[in-house]
Amino acid sequence: MIGALSALAVDLFFGIIFIILGQALCLIMTQDPAVIELALVRMNILCATFCLGGIMEVLTYSLRSLGKSTTAMMMSIIFVCVFRVFWINTFYNLNPTFAMIFYSYPISWLLSIIADIVILVPTIKKFKKSIKEEKGDVSHC
Repeated sequence: MIGALSALAVDLFFGIIFIILGQALCLIMTQDPAVIELALVRMNILCATFCLGGIMEVLTYSLRSLGKSTTAMMMSIIFVCVFRVFWINTFYNLNPTFAMIFYSYPISWLLSIIADIVILVPTIKKFKKSIKEEKGDVSHC
């Protein structure tokens, strides 16, 4: 929980900074107004929602630390890779704009967060139960 809140705080802080400074940051790389416009579209979508990516990573690593590394890997493949390909082949085709490409990121992060929580909650309960049983069973000492 502390990790997820830390990721949320740091990502929101820097996301807001990057959104505020977006134009200036883009000018470091290019003077082309068309390129800057596209870069700002991408930055505004991703910087505003990057905290979801941080939370997703914390939850994924939590699953790994509880022995569910294969599950965490499959969740990442499904939501970060497969879903985005699905998005491009369906929703993007309905509205083929530059921004529509980047909407797949926060949506995939959010879906992954939901799926991670669905798996993480019972895994944590099972882990806590095994710790209690282990503490209660002193016969192995």
